Amino acid sequence: MSNPYSHDAERAQRMGHPFLKKLTSLRTRIHSRPVLGFFYRLLVGLVGGVLILAGLIMLITPGPGWLTIFMGLAVLGSEFKWSRTLLLWLRQKLTRIWERGKIIKRARSAKRAERRAQRDRNRQSARGASGASGHSQAA
Repeated sequence: MSNPYSHDAERAQRMGHPFLKKLTSLRTRIHSRPVLGFFYRLLVGLVGGVLILAGLIMLITPGPGWLTIFMGLAVLGSEFKWSRTLLLWLRQKLTRIWERGKIIKRARSAKRAERRAQRDRNRQSARGASGASGHSQAA
C-alpha cells in the first residue's frame, strides 16, 4: 500500500511559504547552540507529552481524546523521528480501518436494501392474494 502522506514535508518545503522559511531558519539557529537546542527539545517533549497525557485522560472522560493524542504526536514529531514514524504508522492503520469500515457500511446498506425490497415484495404478494380472494367472494 502506498503512503499518501509520505511526501507532505517535502511538498511543504517546495512550496516555499514565507512562514515556513522563517520557522526553518529559527530552528537552525536554535539547534546551532547546544544548550538552547537541548532546552528547545525538552520543551517540545514536555508539550507533546502533556498533550498525549491529556488525550489519554480524555479517552475516559468527555473530550476529543484521539485528536489531542494525534496533536501531541505531531508536536513531538517536529523534533523526534520516532514520533514521526509512529504518527505515520497510525495514519496508515487508521486509513485502512476507515476504508474497511466504509466497505462494511456499504455491504450492510446493500443487505438492508435487499431485506426492505424482499419485505415489500412479500407485502405486495400478500395484498394480491387477499385481494384475489376478496374478488371471488363478491362475485
